[in-house]
Amino acid sequence: MKRVLFVDHVDRVLGGAELNIVELLTRSSLPHDWRVACACPDTSPLHCSLTAGGVECLDYRIPSALSEARFVDRSFPLKRFFQWPAAMREARWQLHTLIGQFKPDVLITCTNKDHFVAGAACRLVKLPHVWWVNDALTSDFFSWPTRMAFRWHAREADRLVAVSDYCRDALIRLGVAGEKAVTIHNGIPPLTIDTGRSGTLREFFSIPTNELLFGSAGRFTPWKGQELFLELARRWVADGKPGHFILIGRAFNEEQWFEENLKQFVTKHKLEERVHFASFQSNLPAVLMEFDAFLHTSLSPEPFGRVLLEAMIARVPVIAAHAGGVPEIIQDGENGLLAKPGEVQDYYRQLARLAGSERDRQTLAAAGREKALRHFTLNRVGQQFDKLLNGLVS
Repeated sequence: MKRVLFVDHVDRVLGGAELNIVELLTRSSLPHDWRVACACPDTSPLHCSLTAGGVECLDYRIPSALSEARFVDRSFPLKRFFQWPAAMREARWQLHTLIGQFKPDVLITCTNKDHFVAGAACRLVKLPHVWWVNDALTSDFFSWPTRMAFRWHAREADRLVAVSDYCRDALIRLGVAGEKAVTIHNGIPPLTIDTGRSGTLREFFSIPTNELLFGSAGRFTPWKGQELFLELARRWVADGKPGHFILIGRAFNEEQWFEENLKQFVTKHKLEERVHFASFQSNLPAVLMEFDAFLHTSLSPEPFGRVLLEAMIARVPVIAAHAGGVPEIIQDGENGLLAKPGEVQDYYRQLARLAGSERDRQTLAAAGREKALRHFTLNRVGQQFDKLLNGLVS
């Protein structure tokens, strides 16, 4: 039996990259002739989710000098720069030991730090190495030194799997050889939520069933555009239009200030009765079904847009920013609506269209669900990875 080892050092959150791993492995989307395991911290949400799904895990954690350095930023963590060589050596030796224990035929790393760590470890034993790239390596998100480090280390990878053509194009512009970079769009499970609306948020916030409900979900961070969402809500309410707005999510530790700013905006403009905040929802698909429209307001190009698929499968019409990997999911006017990134008035125009036509909402919602179920399945992801990995192993 062939063996593949996934590597992800993230120890505090279950982000998009980690959700991709969980769904791919726990749902047996890879063919059964692959034995799979994941190297991750044994205290992480990823470890808990994988072991609950019967997936083998190996304890792996990188030194704090690496784990606490933030790369997804235009700045460069220079203060920790001189600590990295020793930290990298320690992480590489630990991973080298795990490779010796599991004896994989191929290794897949899932974050930028893991890509860098695993290169030398794989080279020592001539192990094929695949980078699962969940980020857009552009100046919107990464500093020039970080992008150059990525380009340098990418020479050691056998393949780089991008989650969208937009991300693949960014890799090629960075200098990655085109034959190394491939696109495998993310997939999500066919959520079984056809039992009707749950009423969870409407009941909690006392929103009548005949009131339109517009929402967004995700991490609170400036580039995700929650400020634009609130400005849209302010203008909507000021114009006397009906409906409520809900933001689902929270800020991570270093960006608590941003969440406070959002709540202060609502208070300043006296929007408390029409704009609501909700924490991350364990039953997000059922909650999304309550929305009459889902608003994706990212200011920077989204690498992919997983939450769009979740909304589409939940039969919610989507209005999203026309940038990044989003147009690979949504075709404007066919299975959703697109708006110019950062343009509040364009979002207003599209929202007014949906709010004024139940027929448009139903038509776009049905087309969105059909597109998500047809093109973005986990079986398709598993088949594409199987073909890629077999090519490397053989």
